[in-house]
Amino acid sequence: KQWYQRRVRGSKRVSGYGTRSRGCYRNSKCYWGRGCTGKKIKGKCGVLTQADSDSDDLAFAIRQRIYELTWRQPHMVVSGISRAHMDPNREREEGSQGIGSAERMWDTYHYYIDYFRKQITSYRGSGIVFDIHGYSSHKDNWIELGYLIYRSDLNARKIVSSKSSIRSLDRRSPYSITQLLQSSGISLGSFIQAKGLTAVPSPKYPRPADGRDGQYYRGGYITQTYGSRNGGSVDAIQIETPPYI
Repeated sequence: KQWYQRRVRGSKRVSGYGTRSRGCYRNSKCYWGRGCTGKKIKGKCGVLTQADSDSDDLAFAIRQRIYELTWRQPHMVVSGISRAHMDPNREREEGSQGIGSAERMWDTYHYYIDYFRKQITSYRGSGIVFDIHGYSSHKDNWIELGYLIYRSDLNARKIVSSKSSIRSLDRRSPYSITQLLQSSGISLGSFIQAKGLTAVPSPKYPRPADGRDGQYYRGGYITQTYGSRNGGSVDAIQIETPPYI
């Protein structure tokens, strides 16, 4: 754990490793890598390089608490490298941009998630991936639970199970997909709310529009890839936490 405390947070830069840069915009699409063709346009094909805020400490705390309650420890995969080099929550082309060292790190990171996911499916039948992040850019300062449902659909109360990253859970559960996301005593948001914190979606804030700013992260590449939207029995939720957590 001491090694992680010194080196994770997604901020470690390594001398000699290439750095990611803005992609090229062509035919309404982004192309990545130093040799990409097209225009570098401000506001198009940008890359995020800042580190998430203390997400590693939160992940360790959650893992420890689960162990204390169940005597079982979840598998855990942590990226300690700066997103200036590699972003594992993007597709391989965008996340590594053809840089050899970044491609190897991206491949290793996703190898372990896929390996553990297969183990869980084999031994337990079903499971869940929590993709934990920290943010500082949204003014509502709530915990954002990403199920791949678009913000506009949450605001319009158009919640469809087949579009969510917990499709398998919905099939196994006696509750509706709306209840799993928003209802008291059922949803993850309600349990977070019971601890005196604010979350979206939750019983108090079922929609991003119920906040002041209304911003919301619905879930990125990891949630899209390792959740059950496209099949399988392992679900996924992206958890975005504000700086005070």
